[in-house]
Amino acid sequence: MRKIIMLAWLLALFGCGKQDAGTRVEYTKEGGKKTSDINSVEDGTAKFQVVGKQTIPAKARQLHEKARAKGESGDYVSAIKLLNEAIAIAPDWAYPHYDMAFTCLLQGDSDEALSKYKDTDRLEPAGFFTTKTAVWSLEREEKGSLPKGTYLTYVSLEWADPGKKKETIDRMITNSPSFAPVWKEKALITEDSQQQLQYFDKALSLDPDPETYGMCMLNKAALLNKSGQKAEAQRILEELSRSQTSTVNTKALAAEFLKKFKK
Repeated sequence: MRKIIMLAWLLALFGCGKQDAGTRVEYTKEGGKKTSDINSVEDGTAKFQVVGKQTIPAKARQLHEKARAKGESGDYVSAIKLLNEAIAIAPDWAYPHYDMAFTCLLQGDSDEALSKYKDTDRLEPAGFFTTKTAVWSLEREEKGSLPKGTYLTYVSLEWADPGKKKETIDRMITNSPSFAPVWKEKALITEDSQQQLQYFDKALSLDPDPETYGMCMLNKAALLNKSGQKAEAQRILEELSRSQTSTVNTKALAAEFLKKFKK
């Protein structure tokens, strides 16, 4: 499965390019080729994943790639079989666990999906793609504080056309106003900077998962920087880069953007 890294207008707002605010800058990588690569993640403005440098057996990689191909074709049963084989060879490699979780989610088995996302989180406690958002969301679905299917609807926004995406986001906000990630998405499709800040602040007020929190704060810093509040933007980035609760993705982006202040 080809993944897409979208560093969106954060790059422009921090002076990393000449794009106008609102434009999306896309970078593509083939996931899993090098474990030290930055790979994509289906999440908000900044989409990438910093992966550890562990050595993965070639056979496990091959099985994983085959599993992803089966999953893309809709053959979830074969995908799960291949993922289990990959896990048996490389039990500490998070990627097959992560893809297993998403495959279970697509099959409608949210309980098993949550279990596999928790396995992924245990293996990569500093964050791995959308794992922390998935665990946060599915735990709330399990407890009944979010409707069943909320997280699957949310991740499906990635493939929705702009009109359908806006309609789905607005419906999710109406049906699940306590679902922090969707307020982040609402901010990302909004043009007005002040409204964007309000939506990011709304997401932040709902005790979001660490990944959603980081993305909201990074975007907030970008907007403040754009409006001339550079000192506050820099303060936010420095806090994110030092925080023990920041994900590896958040820290990497914060550190990258901080370099722009030093030039």
